[in-house]
Amino acid sequence: MTICHLNNVKSAFKEAYRVLKPKGSIIIGFIDKDQKIGKTYEENRMRCTLFRYANFYSVVNVAKILKEVGFKDIEYNQTLFGNLDEIKEVQLPKKALEKDVLW
Repeated sequence: MTICHLNNVKSAFKEAYRVLKPKGSIIIGFIDKDQKIGKTYEENRMRCTLFRYANFYSVVNVAKILKEVGFKDIEYNQTLFGNLDEIKEVQLPKKALEKDVLW
């Protein structure tokens, strides 16, 4: 969830790409602004000091930036299905294909 607090996400991804070993991986966890949970965070951002100044991104935004800086073979996984108040147990990540994520 760090990326929502960065001033320049592209620069951060570029640096991550630069320092990774060949065939290295980066895991990016973030709140997708296009999903229900992202919209809830956006609507309530002024009530939470942690997210008041956050910049939320969509999967499309993040994937585009990753590709621009050189990442390839991006793998997509998702958790947090449904509304926050409805989630009562740990949700395991579900794998998604790029065509399903980047509609």
